[in-house]
Amino acid sequence: MKGFLNAVIFLLLFCIPSSAQTNFWDSPNAYFGLKKPGEKPEVFAKGLLADSGIVLGRVGFSSDGKEFYYTYARHWFDSRGSGTKRKIFNGKQWKKPTVLFKDLANPALSSDDKQMFLGGNNSDVWEAHKTNDGWSKPVVVHNK
Repeated sequence: MKGFLNAVIFLLLFCIPSSAQTNFWDSPNAYFGLKKPGEKPEVFAKGLLADSGIVLGRVGFSSDGKEFYYTYARHWFDSRGSGTKRKIFNGKQWKKPTVLFKDLANPALSSDDKQMFLGGNNSDVWEAHKTNDGWSKPVVVHNK
């Protein structure tokens, strides 16, 4: 009986793969594989996001760290040519940014990642909802 019990303990400890899930935020892929931000303000992802103009305004990661949202613009002077882009980690690598919404900026995710609030022209506030296929078409939820 003692030999059987030892065999079971051995199997449980060493032979059965662990099903513990690792935290993506602690993985080498978090933050685009760059240095984890600290207490001292520093430029983040310099040159990595400015693929078509400039990056400005609010940026943010999803709560699991595998999606990143940011505002892009062609220039500083007005909102023409601006919008919100998204980068996604597909389990192996960060994909190139894609345009999520044109003419809407400063993405802010709800704490459950199911809603996104955006700024539009005339200080309107827009809302989109997470779907199985991505994001719904944004609708105005507050007019100036």
